[in-house]
Amino acid sequence: EKKTLKRILSTPITAFDLLIGRTLSGILTLMISTVIAIFVAIFGTGAQILWNPLNPIHWLVPLLIIATAIMTISIGIMLSLVSKSGKGATNLSIALGLLFAFTAGIWFPKEIMPSILRFLGDYFPITWSVDAIRQIIVYQAAIEDIWIVLIKIMISTIILYLLGVMIYKKIIRRYIEE
Repeated sequence: EKKTLKRILSTPITAFDLLIGRTLSGILTLMISTVIAIFVAIFGTGAQILWNPLNPIHWLVPLLIIATAIMTISIGIMLSLVSKSGKGATNLSIALGLLFAFTAGIWFPKEIMPSILRFLGDYFPITWSVDAIRQIIVYQAAIEDIWIVLIKIMISTIILYLLGVMIYKKIIRRYIEE
């Protein structure tokens, strides 16, 4: 809308550079908000975080958070293809983000949700990440308990990101042709 992308594309930067920059900025933003949420939880509400840096499986939690960030960034890229403006994409992402937060069981247990929302949650890769983090931190799951889910999460992350890359290239081509 502000023709910023056209100005950026007039420089020697490539579409791949733009995509990596967008991905890294999204991951950095998520990591900062995660740290803030943890500090608020610990110091604001007295929550106890059971993450132990000496437990190797607990190091999967930051990796799962990064995989979740990559998945959400990929979904955001896909949404940008159907949006006609930045404001439209923002509104659509907020609406879908709230829906996915409900289906992932972040705010309410999935068991009390209507069956259609449970169905969506059961087949939504971000839900798998949230559940895996919950299994590791809350229920102290061993790697044997979650390795299949971890493989599903990594495959989903790769597939969603590759789809995002293809769509991002299409968006860049569309801007170049205008």
